[in-house]
Amino acid sequence: MNYHKFKIDKYKAVKNSEIAIAFDSIPIIGINESGKSSVLEAITRFDFRNDQIAEERAWKFINRYRPEEDDFSVTANIDINDTEKQTVLAIFTEAEQATLNALLPSGNSLTIKRIFRKSIPSLNSPYSISDQENTIIDNFCREIIQKLPRIFYFDNFLVSPFPNTLEMPSDYITNADTVLTELQGTLENIFTISGFDLRVTLQESDENTKDANFTEVSRLVSAKLITDWKNTHISKNELDSAVTDISVKLFQNRLNSLFVDIQIREKFKDENGDERELPMPLNERSQGFRWFFNFAVRKCYGTRGERKFIY
Repeated sequence: MNYHKFKIDKYKAVKNSEIAIAFDSIPIIGINESGKSSVLEAITRFDFRNDQIAEERAWKFINRYRPEEDDFSVTANIDINDTEKQTVLAIFTEAEQATLNALLPSGNSLTIKRIFRKSIPSLNSPYSISDQENTIIDNFCREIIQKLPRIFYFDNFLVSPFPNTLEMPSDYITNADTVLTELQGTLENIFTISGFDLRVTLQESDENTKDANFTEVSRLVSAKLITDWKNTHISKNELDSAVTDISVKLFQNRLNSLFVDIQIREKFKDENGDERELPMPLNERSQGFRWFFNFAVRKCYGTRGERKFIY
């Protein structure tokens, strides 16, 4: 199941635009203010899993040139076979399946539209099939999208960068349903993907066990990021040998149990040839490294379990 094409209608000043997902890399080229970022934002907003990010960044879709156009839509053409359709249909009741089967086209493609209206919150923007929208269709579309590649859009890696210390919500330990920001959710995913529960780790009473958990998570994160860092270089000859001595260290803040500190540690040899380790706050690293760190962490830990992405 994959995306084939996106169609954007009336997002900001983009009246109508189509983007076919035909290649691994798709360049979008234009002069300043021609709508490149608007196209990427619109595609990102098709995936409801990005709703919270859109809200945090206060993305607005109003067309300032034609404010009477008070809604917009993003349509996705999806490659999907009958087996994949039936897998999703199986979670619905027989009556709901009958409603959906009456709308679903035959063949290996499906067109889903998401409609955004100023009159309703973006988080509640519905999906439709064949211009029909209701709760059943919306639920079906969301199940389909959950199985499609996750869509990511990074407009600027240093606009909302990972801080030196990341604070979890005050009710994080006691409320499993507490709402997390993008960065908080990514930190939780770091632990989950590494095989640990962040809530359990933060309230662990045995300090040795807690330290061991943080140490292992830090080791796994470092291994992922250093691999990515190496892959950003064109050839092995360009790789600074010292890069393999950089590691990420996560640990619980000494003053507040809901704070997790992030440090970059670098091993080096001083003028006497003695090996030393220098801890450094994330914001004191170079801009290039922070750019890379924010991209790599989101790429590796922005979601749980997905293997395919659209960036």
